Amino acid sequence: MKLFFSLMLIIVTSHSLAMGASPYYSLSNRNIYSIVEYQLLRNTNIDVFVLNQPYKNAQIDSILIDNKISHDYYSRHSYYQKDQDERIQLRLTPSLNQYSDGTISNGYTALALDGIFQISDALFVNEIDLIRKYKYDADFHGDSGESFTAYFHSSYAMVQRHGLELFAGRVPRNLGALNDYGLILSNNPYAFDHYGFSAQGQRLKYSFYTTRLNDLYAQDLQGVTIPRGSVMMSKRFWAIQRLDMKINKRLQIALSEATIYGGPDQQFVAAYLNPVHFFYAAQRNQGIQLNSFWQINVFYRPLKGFGLYLDLFADDLIVNNEPGIDDRAVHPDRLGLMLRGSYASPLDALLSLRYVRIWNETYTSYRTFENYTYFNKGIGYPENSFEGLKFSMDYFKRLPLFIHADLEVWRKGNRDLASAFHDELNDFPVGPVNKGLTSGLNISYLWDGGYKLILDTKYHYQPDAWNAGDSSEQDYEVYLRVQYFFRSVL
Repeated sequence: MKLFFSLMLIIVTSHSLAMGASPYYSLSNRNIYSIVEYQLLRNTNIDVFVLNQPYKNAQIDSILIDNKISHDYYSRHSYYQKDQDERIQLRLTPSLNQYSDGTISNGYTALALDGIFQISDALFVNEIDLIRKYKYDADFHGDSGESFTAYFHSSYAMVQRHGLELFAGRVPRNLGALNDYGLILSNNPYAFDHYGFSAQGQRLKYSFYTTRLNDLYAQDLQGVTIPRGSVMMSKRFWAIQRLDMKINKRLQIALSEATIYGGPDQQFVAAYLNPVHFFYAAQRNQGIQLNSFWQINVFYRPLKGFGLYLDLFADDLIVNNEPGIDDRAVHPDRLGLMLRGSYASPLDALLSLRYVRIWNETYTSYRTFENYTYFNKGIGYPENSFEGLKFSMDYFKRLPLFIHADLEVWRKGNRDLASAFHDELNDFPVGPVNKGLTSGLNISYLWDGGYKLILDTKYHYQPDAWNAGDSSEQDYEVYLRVQYFFRSVL
């Protein structure tokens, strides 16, 4: 860690041929990223690594610059201004909120405070939400007993020079299809602090990050690190390395490997901090237990306006490599697959169809401290033993009026991300199986004066005809927000 900050100091104090840094644009604003995806599919030249998000403000600015309406819409959402070196830029967003889910109906105020300042090539960012919505999330790990609950969804220091970026802090990341959950790293969990770097050229980008995750009471079904039948507080460590490649103007491919390791007395392992060593190979030599994960990402644009995404994930692929032993007959594969097609219509609408399948035991381990979660939320896809087909539409012909709608038909087996790995073959999904559909609608309008009205709804329905022996179930969530954006440069 001392080496990391020493390198950061050296770069900050150097003044030759400086390349200005740019902050990341939050993944929480789906409106902007939908417009960005639309423009990427319509434009001939793609100057970003599509499968590695979030994008920088400067990147989004360059993607949208040729479309005045979209660029103006983005500019009114962003508080970052170029050429404001050694100035503090702030945005204050008070809001009035109404929440209802059929059993609870509450009105409350909220406040978002975003701030950034830059010194030479060093950038410092804090973005915090003070809002009661966290009270309604059973997996929120902070203090939710006060009138306001708060969370820093972005808080980081970053230095960028000549394509090299050093990063320390937290920001939501997504490695995979735009506007969907990457299977190896997504913005599904609450943002967690991590440390590392990325190096980027015209055709290649390499990234490495590592951190210590939350401790938890864990068990080890094999008795390697914790005696069988016992539960012990265990430390957890995570690391990921990734290579993004632009093959040509139409095709991009990315390869990722991640790991979680830990135990009651475990510390960081030097071999797992090596940014170019393969974690699985290191484990075979070190003998320290870990759970490894691999991902292949593909983005392909066969025609103008069309984009195809592939996300292939492997937690554990069973291979028969010993003569006379059929491992596949007794051990389940732990895989994930996402296929998605997107179409950028000339009528200013983005249409997407996505299929996802997450195998029964994916993201779990014999040692539950190796399960792929952060405070009970999946670091990759939010579910396992899951299959779904989702259609979504984003319409922005009438910007600043934005409309998003989606519908997903799904089935979910009797598995979760917190339990230990069930080392047995079962049907997919594991019974009893719940089947249903989920729909969403988001409508927003942004006035010139900085006022924004947002209606956000979710509806879940499990019909009795799809679930033999069960009665129909349905529930919904409705958010109504009125926001005001106030910006200042000090």
